[in-house]
Amino acid sequence: LRSMLSLRSSMLAASSVSSLSGGVVVGVVRPFSASASASASAAAEGSPQAPSKKVSAPIKMFDLDGRYATALYQAAASQNKLDAVKRDFESLVQAAKGSPTFTSFCMDPVMSRDKKTLAISSLAADFKVDNVTANFIKVLAENGRLNSIFTISERFEEQVNASSGTFVVKVTSASEVAPDGLAALEKIVKENYVDANAKVKLDVTVDESIMGGFKLQIGERMIDKSVATKLNQLEQALHKM
Repeated sequence: LRSMLSLRSSMLAASSVSSLSGGVVVGVVRPFSASASASASAAAEGSPQAPSKKVSAPIKMFDLDGRYATALYQAAASQNKLDAVKRDFESLVQAAKGSPTFTSFCMDPVMSRDKKTLAISSLAADFKVDNVTANFIKVLAENGRLNSIFTISERFEEQVNASSGTFVVKVTSASEVAPDGLAALEKIVKENYVDANAKVKLDVTVDESIMGGFKLQIGERMIDKSVATKLNQLEQALHKM
């Protein structure tokens, strides 16, 4: 994987030719879909568009980042490119962790959408990412959603994992969880929230403010068994007496 050193030159190039772009309408949100991605890929390769199979995402996501992730999943799955797109996003996220410049570029609220679109398109070409990936991150830039690329990448990974029967469960605990505690949590999840035969991957975060207990997030579902929430509920009940 190349370094992110080319990003600065890409951004400068975008700035110098932005007045010639003409193809981006700022303020108009263009939806991303499997058919749109297929059309872009076919146009790039000079071939007629092949029909895309209809794909349903394994997890229903209702927030905006989740809907983008779902559209990406459907586009990649419909063209049998889930593995390629997953690798692309893993590489981009890994590169971003070592490049404050790239992270600042994505989060920059001042840079115009057309400049970001030109810069990210150049970057996608440098990385030689799949057409589905390139089209998707271009749409993010056009829609002013490039600042959500890292969250969308996480949600996309959730969809990919779920498609193979693996559910990523985000666990929030007041302290580090011992191995036997993790085994107990996994048992709780399988018995109550997912298929008993599913694979469960626990992603644990420590947050002392919950005071005890735990919180579980499985896709869009939140299960709050924290001491802090129980105390808050008790306090509210006392106020009503």
